[in-house]
Amino acid sequence: MFSTYAQTDARAARVGLLRHPLRGWSAEGRRADRAELDQALGTLATLVRAMPRTSVHAVVSRDVRPGTLARLARAGCRFEVSSPAQVDACMLAGALPDDISYRSSRLQRHEVSAAASRGITRYVFSRRSAIQRLAAFAPHASVVCRLRSHPCGLGWALPDPNSSPAWEGLELLETAAAAGLQVAGVQIPLTCDHDHPQPVSKPVRDAAQVFLGLRRRDLAPRLVDLGRLPQQISRSRSLDAYARAMQEALEDAFGADQPRITVGLRVARR
Repeated sequence: MFSTYAQTDARAARVGLLRHPLRGWSAEGRRADRAELDQALGTLATLVRAMPRTSVHAVVSRDVRPGTLARLARAGCRFEVSSPAQVDACMLAGALPDDISYRSSRLQRHEVSAAASRGITRYVFSRRSAIQRLAAFAPHASVVCRLRSHPCGLGWALPDPNSSPAWEGLELLETAAAAGLQVAGVQIPLTCDHDHPQPVSKPVRDAAQVFLGLRRRDLAPRLVDLGRLPQQISRSRSLDAYARAMQEALEDAFGADQPRITVGLRVARR
């Protein structure tokens, strides 16, 4: 399939067409591709400067242009996807399986099987039912549990079916480890009020509590995924202030034993 796509794309490029597994054939203008890419790379560069110890991954949407994915892959960006078609799109763009994490609200059997067959090993999950499917079809998977947070304290949950309260996230990761999966860490929600540190510090403290509970059980989580950067932050000049608030929250919650940090940047057509 990949060689067929490559040969076809070489011919299509001569007439300004691009083949993409998410959208088929399109005759999009190159100027639109360039504008989208410039915006994504500009935000990526700003994130790297503002949070130098943080890796950045592109959160792939279904309408992202293939040229944008290819340039981001060449720039060394990682990717978060939510369908097998998006896995194919990123790999066609030059991403390696280790550069891709798979997040889905349910992680259905066909999704896990398809992603694992392409070499994907990192999965973001939030439901107990996903653990059995991952253990069966991706037994060497490294898993990240998506948490949800509430300002009133650990364990109070917002009504979001696609994430777990912190106390349940700890239990889910323990269950995943018992099933033979590798526990990588947690993904935490980012609220949008970057002028006040409390919405940032609360989910970070939840993550630290989960890490502490896992380490008491001889597990070694290492990753805190900050989820998707809120758009009003990525599109404004407040990113430096946001980065400072996040770094302070991480230092306060984790002390000298800082985890690896990654943050998602949504990449999509305007």
